[in-house]
Amino acid sequence: GQALDEIEKSRLFTIAGEGVTPLHRAVIDLVERSGAERLAIFSTTGMATNRTIDHLAPLLLRRLNSLYAGAANGSSPVVTRVAWNENCLALRIDPGQRALVPAIADALDAVRDGDTDRKLFGAIVFPRTRWPGSRSWKLPDIIAVLDRPADSPTRIHSPALGAIEGRPPPNRRGNHHGDGYGIFSPALATFLPRDRIGLHDIGKAVQSAFGIR
Repeated sequence: GQALDEIEKSRLFTIAGEGVTPLHRAVIDLVERSGAERLAIFSTTGMATNRTIDHLAPLLLRRLNSLYAGAANGSSPVVTRVAWNENCLALRIDPGQRALVPAIADALDAVRDGDTDRKLFGAIVFPRTRWPGSRSWKLPDIIAVLDRPADSPTRIHSPALGAIEGRPPPNRRGNHHGDGYGIFSPALATFLPRDRIGLHDIGKAVQSAFGIR
């Protein structure tokens, strides 16, 4: 969650998270009427409109593989897709061609939404570097996270990959996204840190508020 210095305070309850919504206010109204003095309501993630590029990814991958085919020795593709992506494009790079990861990431970073001319991807993440460990080899090499406009793109383009068009498939409307939120009564908020709030912080606050050792 956000820092407590950046949050909004209701009549009794402290709200931490990406933004205060009408749903948050409705929940606060209910709990304030209950008269509860020690209460925490929290979610580990936020929610956002669901987006996909399932309809554009096959041609996008063919263009990427065509672009870097000269670097590959053999018929296997340089870039393959991790199936079932929502709000992102997760890719694996042929193990013998991982030196191409920065160049492929740059090619993805240059792709733009044809309707808004905004960058298609709001972030390019390298999971194996960000989350190292004994099983990091199972992670994708690149995750390109879609930017946050409301609708799935229908047209994309870049100088290197050209233009690609397609109609989005039917998709569930919402998905987990970003930080969670919390609604805390003063007895608990007193024990929360003023920087970012983690689940362990909420657990410690509950223990302190109820005198649990």
